[in-house]
Amino acid sequence: MAGAQEELGSPLLQLQEIQQSARERRTNVSATSDNVPIDADAFEQEIVERARLLQSVLEDMSAFVSPPAVYLKVNSMLASGFDSASDFAQVILRDPNLTARLLKIVNSPYYGLPSAVDTVSRAITIVGMRDLTDLICSVCAVKSFSRISPEVTNMKAFWQQSVYSAIACKLLAKRLNDPDPEKLFIAGLLHNIGTLVINHRFPELAEQSLIEAAGNETVLAATEQRWLGFDHATLGATILTQWGLPESLCDAIRYHHDAPSAQHAPREAAIIQIADSLAAQAGFGGFPDLEGEFNELTEDALKLSGLVDDFSHTDLTAEIREQFGEVERVLAV
Repeated sequence: MAGAQEELGSPLLQLQEIQQSARERRTNVSATSDNVPIDADAFEQEIVERARLLQSVLEDMSAFVSPPAVYLKVNSMLASGFDSASDFAQVILRDPNLTARLLKIVNSPYYGLPSAVDTVSRAITIVGMRDLTDLICSVCAVKSFSRISPEVTNMKAFWQQSVYSAIACKLLAKRLNDPDPEKLFIAGLLHNIGTLVINHRFPELAEQSLIEAAGNETVLAATEQRWLGFDHATLGATILTQWGLPESLCDAIRYHHDAPSAQHAPREAAIIQIADSLAAQAGFGGFPDLEGEFNELTEDALKLSGLVDDFSHTDLTAEIREQFGEVERVLAV
């Protein structure tokens, strides 16, 4: 790691070098003739440099963003389809803290079960291995990413916005009869984790981007793209791919600011975008200025998601608020 860091230099120096080299190549191209085709080799090299920067970010942040062994194991077991509920429970029980957190969530009003669940095996029977794996992902992700320095990011506000979006995603998915609303909960919870990483690795850039964005997340993403060659959505999706999340979920997170461009999950991306706007309108997150811009921000997303034109979010907002405090508490954010 140290050798890689020495080779790559400081993050800001990397950015300056990439931007300067890109400007020089563009100047050389435009200086000859407006009709001369773009130097394909030069711009291909720029793409390589930006990909190299992205890889360096992932490597430098691996201690924070790498998935825990217990999650990788249960996710692998679920994918194989050959392990019993008993084997599944034994893996979870190796982590007492995770076991306690999972049972706390399963017994919370969020699930509303009629009787207490006191063992992981019973939780698997009631909730199911797939949903329990999703819960493990949520708990592990919150724990892992909360270790990132809060110098630039207000972590309390960040997780409040994330939890609000997660609940909104799940409830919207249920309204649309999605077969797996829990997956949308995870998407909503983790859709902005790339922001945490960018804020930690490039704090000066993060502050400048927030100023330029002036409360508009689409502008924020465009500013990140201009400086880094990738935005927080792309970075977050790349990280979650390493966590083994489904391709469709990562695709939805990658394009939650541009749902029509999603290759595999445009409807899910639209749901995240709607949830994001609902959270902003409710006063959660880093952009309270977005309040009141619901229709402007999500008109296309509403159509893409399949929600009716006269969709009213009043009842949905009330339901989100009913669940918000409990989910925030059990996830310990």
